[in-house]
Amino acid sequence: MEHLPDLRRRLRRRVRCRGLSLLETVVATAILAVGVASLTSVAATSARLHQSGQQKNAALRSLDAQLATIESTAFTGLAALDGQTFVVDPAAAPSSSGGRDGRYPTQGGTTSGEPATGAIAVSAPTGDAGELVEVAVTLTWQGMNGPQTMVRRLRRSRLGG
Repeated sequence: MEHLPDLRRRLRRRVRCRGLSLLETVVATAILAVGVASLTSVAATSARLHQSGQQKNAALRSLDAQLATIESTAFTGLAALDGQTFVVDPAAAPSSSGGRDGRYPTQGGTTSGEPATGAIAVSAPTGDAGELVEVAVTLTWQGMNGPQTMVRRLRRSRLGG
């Protein structure tokens, strides 16, 4: 009989140590919910940044293609390019893989057939267009975060051809 009170004490101790209280469970659930919400926000931001990067990459490839055409133009023919405009069809924009993935997504994040527009400006930074010209190629499109613009410049001299 002496061991009976000792047994009761051990059983009470086990009952006290078992499980979590309701408050602990609620706090743990709240912490988990905040963590999941934070990860969702990070994933959405990452997806937007990735899509914005793809837009800029497609614009850069389009500008590089236009600059390659300008570089092959004779120096004496550069002045005739001043004021010209061009349109980049988003479905046919150049891509690094050779495919048709150079699309310009619009504000809703969806890819549309909205073209990007470009302009060519030729100027003489030194004042003498017969010796040095600067060609600025500007591309504008409607991006996810509003209107986007990218400019690339090329300087050519009579000496360089």
